[in-house]
Amino acid sequence: MIALGLGVERDLTKVDGVPQALTKRELEVAALVENGLSNREIAQRLVIAKRTADGHVERILSKLGFTSRAQIAAWMARRRGGRGRGHRADPARLDAAVSAAGRLRLCGPRTAT
Repeated sequence: MIALGLGVERDLTKVDGVPQALTKRELEVAALVENGLSNREIAQRLVIAKRTADGHVERILSKLGFTSRAQIAAWMARRRGGRGRGHRADPARLDAAVSAAGRLRLCGPRTAT
């Protein structure tokens, strides 16, 4: 989403500064996506089925109106980066998250090439 890249905040209902569009578990999964984990790795870390992790990532994408893991990672980085006017997230962290997300498939089995 272009607005995310320009630093425009998404209009989410917030309670105590926490977006309520995502559940606590979805925020946990989003943080793992931000750290570059695949759905399989997320499932192992949270001790859940891979298909459950797939579903969490799909719901996060849908709720936030995003189409890629990189957008989730950037959103989480901005969210953690502070809320003051003019404050920016660490560019190196954003680059690492985008690079990691670009190497991962959203869902489905990997095929040999």
